[in-house]
Amino acid sequence: MESEIEYHPAEREILPKDLREFFVRARRATYAGNAKPVDTPLLPRAKELVYTTDPTQEPNSPYYYYDSYDDRGERPGNFAGAERITSLLEGGDPVLRCQYVGGLTNEGLKLGEGTIYGRLQRVLKEHVEKVRFGNKVKVSFADDKGDWVYEDKGMVEDWGWSGRERIYHKGILVYDIIYGGNCYLRGF
Repeated sequence: MESEIEYHPAEREILPKDLREFFVRARRATYAGNAKPVDTPLLPRAKELVYTTDPTQEPNSPYYYYDSYDDRGERPGNFAGAERITSLLEGGDPVLRCQYVGGLTNEGLKLGEGTIYGRLQRVLKEHVEKVRFGNKVKVSFADDKGDWVYEDKGMVEDWGWSGRERIYHKGILVYDIIYGGNCYLRGF
């Protein structure tokens, strides 16, 4: 399953280098890595994923990542959530927040959540350094279910970043979310 990528970086960096590197590791280790949600979520019925650094191993990356999303409701395939990173050195103050909402289209529901979200996890894992950071990214690949195209149309804003993430199967839209985030650190 070879993929082809088109990548157009954002016009400016949206995060400090150490925070971005931590965010990439956290995303790769949680949803993209098919991590198991915590057993007792803070929010009833939510799925919550966490990732943190060991300060003795990574003293320059003292962060805690928390991703909480809801995917329950009358319509399968819909979800809404937020990622949050807090500093372990700043008394737990947030340094980043990214919200997202969307889900499967009617055509995506026909293919099934497992099929679509499996492809999403693959793209996120393989291209985590580029996607959902205000960049423009297009990944094309084929597998046993046919041809797929992942698109992230990100933008850098004065206040942070935003974007729209979509997946197409054989040219038909099957997945669609919008996202936005901001960094609370000075200069970003």
